[in-house]
Amino acid sequence: MTEQPKRATESPRLEDHLIYALLALPVFAVTVLIAVLIATFGTR
Repeated sequence: MTEQPKRATESPRLEDHLIYALLALPVFAVTVLIAVLIATFGTR
């Protein structure tokens, strides 16, 4: 029933790192966008 239990420790799972990087990019973009909007409309 277990599907290759050695694979998790075998490779660093580069695909997972790519997925995390792709997920982090939109979060970073939204954070920068919110900061820019606060800086723009907060000074008025």
